[in-house]
Amino acid sequence: MAKRFPKLLALCGVLFLSNPAGSAESPPLAGVAYSPSNVQTETQAAFAAAATLNKLRADLAPLKALTPRIRTYSVDNGLDQVVPVAKALGLKVSVGIWLGRDATKNGPEIDRAVATIKANPGTVDRVFVGNETLVRHDLGESALRAYMGRVKSALEGLNIEVGTAEPWNNWIDNPKLAERADFIGAHIFPYWDGVPEAEATAYVTRRYKELQAAFPNKKIVIAETGWPAAGPQYKGAIPSPAAQARYVKEFARVAAAARYDYYICEAYDQPWKAAREGGVIGAAWGIMDANLRAKFPLR
Repeated sequence: MAKRFPKLLALCGVLFLSNPAGSAESPPLAGVAYSPSNVQTETQAAFAAAATLNKLRADLAPLKALTPRIRTYSVDNGLDQVVPVAKALGLKVSVGIWLGRDATKNGPEIDRAVATIKANPGTVDRVFVGNETLVRHDLGESALRAYMGRVKSALEGLNIEVGTAEPWNNWIDNPKLAERADFIGAHIFPYWDGVPEAEATAYVTRRYKELQAAFPNKKIVIAETGWPAAGPQYKGAIPSPAAQARYVKEFARVAAAARYDYYICEAYDQPWKAAREGGVIGAAWGIMDANLRAKFPLR
């Protein structure tokens, strides 16, 4: 998520367990972004504790009924084990490689990801080399392209797509980033662009078409989209459990009809994000809460 709202203005903390979007079923989600559930702090120890095999199995098992594929963000702190656990459950994985400013950490992260992918053939379909690294100013465009090239070379012949993920506008502003990418991994969040929920799906479609026009020879992947269940109003966008349910279900239907490749952000609420992303809002994007309880029915 590229933008961060600094102040909490309102709170909607009630789980929405009925069907606010009507009785129509949604198709299976094409993909869901996954980080371990119920992580309370951002420390490495907290993520390592949440990445035990039993914990990962408990987290991933409910997702199998909702989607055939998950997207991850790192292979550090035990998160490389997501791939074999997902493989055992019959889930595909789009592996995330976390990149930051420290090259001494980026190299081992890449090596660990490559080893994990090669040890689990047929499980990984795509690799995201970095996530919003340009947004954070952790790396420049040329460095990010070089890292993508390094991963592509390491995975040559394995039929695995390699790219990165940035907000949609960063791709428009940095077109050379696409030179080493097999796909345009775009984050499109109507909420962060201040779009009312009733117009949100149409807004994503418009941005998708802009990317198609800008990169006619590249696959467009909606690497993240979603709606928060709680938090402050941002311009015309109002978080609520009902709005989240409506958006996810409507977007899934539109995306299935248009054959979009996408990932819903995200599987589980992330309490640790509250301090970083504007109070409760950062923690409230999950289609399930931090304790693995569904907020609304999808199927």
